[in-house]
Amino acid sequence: MTPSKPSAPGEPRGRRLPDGWDDLALEGDDRTAVPLFLGREIYRRRRIMDAARLLPAFGTALLLLPMLWASDHGTAAGAVYIFSVWLILILAAAVLSRRLSEPLREKSRPDGEAGDEAR
Repeated sequence: MTPSKPSAPGEPRGRRLPDGWDDLALEGDDRTAVPLFLGREIYRRRRIMDAARLLPAFGTALLLLPMLWASDHGTAAGAVYIFSVWLILILAAAVLSRRLSEPLREKSRPDGEAGDEAR
């Protein structure tokens, strides 16, 4: 008969205590259900989605910035600033939308076509 570890005061007899940290099961711990790390493509896609969500807030902050300027700047400088920020926001939205739609374009492409990479 092998000796067993003594049980804790509130623990029923015959239950084996964990040998190490790896054997200790915590409440709600299901390590096999969800992978520990995401794939690289999924991670990048989620970060692009985060950037697309933050773009309107970032753009609003940039467009409201001229209100904080001193009266030294003229109206022409403010108009140039507003339209250049507007153009940058349009370009950023175009880049983000193109990056987000890449998997959709790959799915719609027939298997026989290699696309622009083959040229």
